[in-house]
Amino acid sequence: MKVLLGVTGSVAAIRTPEIYHALRQVGHEVKVVATQAALYFFDPASIDPMNPGRPERNRQVVILDEDEWPGQDIGRRYERDDPVLHIELRRWAEVLVIAPLDANTLAKLAAGLADNCLTCVWRAWDPNRPVILAPAMNTLMWEHPLTAKHLRRLAIDHGAGGAWASPKASEQLDLEELLDWINKSCPKLHIVPPVSKRLACGDVGVGAMAAVTEIVKAVEEQIEGPVESGRKASGEPSDKREAALDSVKEEHAKATASIVSICVSAEAASWVELLGMEAEFEKMLEHAKASIPALRSIDVTLNRQPSQRVEAQVFLMATMDDPALDDDVAQATKLNWDKWVMDSFSPDVNRHFVMTTRYEPSSETR
Repeated sequence: MKVLLGVTGSVAAIRTPEIYHALRQVGHEVKVVATQAALYFFDPASIDPMNPGRPERNRQVVILDEDEWPGQDIGRRYERDDPVLHIELRRWAEVLVIAPLDANTLAKLAAGLADNCLTCVWRAWDPNRPVILAPAMNTLMWEHPLTAKHLRRLAIDHGAGGAWASPKASEQLDLEELLDWINKSCPKLHIVPPVSKRLACGDVGVGAMAAVTEIVKAVEEQIEGPVESGRKASGEPSDKREAALDSVKEEHAKATASIVSICVSAEAASWVELLGMEAEFEKMLEHAKASIPALRSIDVTLNRQPSQRVEAQVFLMATMDDPALDDDVAQATKLNWDKWVMDSFSPDVNRHFVMTTRYEPSSETR
């Protein structure tokens, strides 16, 4: 499958080479079209250079705005029968992926602006071919009302139906519900939701681009269409592609096995500081990471009780990748960790903290 990977000016653009190689690994032909802002975050010469010994941008693989309007900087003008690059790219590609999609480009897509090569491709895109978008931006940018407005516009332009199809009705949906509606009702548009983590700017919250494996998975699901008896829509066996996708997942899992996403709300962090518990709090997090199998994330939020008591709630998400680690083992681990917390902190501290461990089996073990 021919995949056109659009890259925009989010910090997540540093992962462009990783996305490119992951898509290639599962068998796709890939070309990259990058905005000028995206070039601040990755070196275009790092992607499939013609001569690795003297890396230069491979112009057949990585396309920039200067290729859309060649020679403009030296006064060259368009001549009849010159190829129109964004149309050539549209004809070549079978699926368009924009990852990361920054707030600026999202606004352009919704408004129909076409002021660079990538947005020209979008405006000229065949609506019968799939599009995958992976937003990435600061949390407050993601939560800004204009983000939902722009996503609603894209949904309606892509034929979203159902009870929420009118702009006024869809305004009642929060962002999570909005993305769910889009992905269920737009057969050729899929949005890979951003995730919550500590962002490059230091803020903590939703806005980081989804994992590369999730983006590759979305591409596979969009292009496969109905699959019967393990065969692709073309009738060819999909075993090789599935094996390659499993390999990508395995490599990503190994690379991130030791990473635990820790998200502490600003309010909760202030409360920890107010209690003078920074050292104890760090100790608690470190023990959780060391003692809970397959821990993936820790979220700390503030809970204000009607009785005026304020509690910082610690939620730990552990994904059970090992089928042998059944519910009994998971529950025993949770109880052991809770006991450690109760034994390690004074009653005054326990009065302020509520520990809740949530276990969720991974998709492979469900």
